[in-house]
Amino acid sequence: MSKFKVKKEFRVSDLSHTPSETIVEAHMNNGSIRVYDNVHYPEKFANAIFNREDRCTKVVVKTGDNEYEITK
Repeated sequence: MSKFKVKKEFRVSDLSHTPSETIVEAHMNNGSIRVYDNVHYPEKFANAIFNREDRCTKVVVKTGDNEYEITK
């Protein structure tokens, strides 16, 4: 399993440059995990990942002490 943070220059939304305590982890079927910080609308973000990436099996949202999963 490899886990890596997606750099800001690869992010599409301008909101990704605005601080937020929400982190999203996109879990791929090959075992890799992409970590995105500064996410403002995690449900919409998860839907966009699912629509763009067939390999994404689930998204884990972490905000402060809370954590939950979103699946396809």
